[in-house]
This record gives sequence, C-alpha cells and structure tokens, in this order.
Amino acid sequence: MVHMQARRIQAGAAGNCYPAPAFPLRLARFLLLFCASAFHDCPLAPFLRGASEFVVFLVYSEFKFMADARRSSDETRNSNTKADVAERLGTVLASTYALRIKTQNFHWNITGPNFIGLHTLLETHYKELDEAIDVVAERIRALDAVAPGSFAAFAEMSHIKDAPAKPPRETVMLETLVSDHMTVSELCTELSTFADDAEDHATADIMNGRIEAHDKAAWMLRAHLAKA
Repeated sequence: MVHMQARRIQAGAAGNCYPAPAFPLRLARFLLLFCASAFHDCPLAPFLRGASEFVVFLVYSEFKFMADARRSSDETRNSNTKADVAERLGTVLASTYALRIKTQNFHWNITGPNFIGLHTLLETHYKELDEAIDVVAERIRALDAVAPGSFAAFAEMSHIKDAPAKPPRETVMLETLVSDHMTVSELCTELSTFADDAEDHATADIMNGRIEAHDKAAWMLRAHLAKA
C-alpha cells in the first residue's frame, strides 16, 4: 500500500498535478525501512508499520487536496478572467468604432492646402479601422460573449469623444486624431498585459497588432503636423 501511495505521489508530480512532498515522503520511507530492519521481530513492528503507512497516506491526501483546491481555483479564475477580457475588448471595440467615425468625418470635412494628401491618408486610416473593428468583435464572440453593436452601447463604453458639429481647422483635426490614436493604443496596451496574465495569448496578439497600427497612424499624422 505504501509503495502504491508513493508511486501515486510521484506520478502526480510528473503530471504536474501536485508536487511530490520530498521531505515527508523521505521521512515516511525512513520509518518503513527502520521498522522493517530494526523492529522486524518486535511486537510493536506491525503498529510501527501501520503508523508509517498512515504518515504516507496523510501526505498523499494532503497534497492531493491542495492540488484539487488549486485546480478548482485556477478554473474559476480563468472563467472570470475570460469574461473580463471580453468586457475590456468591448471597450476597445467601442473606442475603435468611435475613432473610425471621427476619422471618416474629418476625411469628408478637412480643408486647406494639404487637402488631397490628408483626404487620402484619412481614407486609408478609416478603412484600416473598419477591418480592426471586425477582428475585435469576432474575438469577443470567440470568448463566448456578445459583441456590443449599438450607438448607445458604443457611446457608453467608448473613450473617444465625438467630432464637434462644426468641423475644426486642419491642425486641430490632426492633433485630435493623434490624441485619439494614442488613447486607443493605451487601452490596447493595458488589455494586452491583462490578457497575457489570463493566458489569453490570442487576444494579447491581436492587441499588440492594434498597438502597432495606432502608433503608426499617430506617427503619420504628426508628420503632417510638423509641416502644417
């Protein structure tokens, strides 16, 4: 029985279920060997053998209980974190959607000597945001959550303000979009770290791609500001 329990503990350690309790196990084995050799003919030998077997049983039971509790805790944490990741993705989705609308608004309404270049650049940006919106929404669905899809929901969740009713001048438009891209980039950075901690590497990879896209868009807009 003792050897069977010992093998179970070792097998659990090999399968990463729970760690083999090295010192207690060695102590139990020492007691077994001591009983078998020194007290083989002693009337107390059966009692000592039984006691040493009980020690091994306690060690096995204790570490199995700890492993089961840890496994249950991890499953709960992963389940909760999965919902949290989806919720944060909703914020990124809403903010990306708001930025996409603002970018197209400025694409339509920008004026000035750099109209052609900026009109074209902003078209490139809002089309890229279109693709990103779909990717983020589909990731939310992959996490078994509902992707928000109404203006009311986006308005509540977004970190990006709507464009003003009266179009601002060219430089203000560019400065606003730079700030907005950096805001969404920061949201993606926070979510990337959060998702990695939750072992949701797929979401983290998507966020890393979005960080790169937003940082690049901000750089291009800043380049136009430098000569505006």
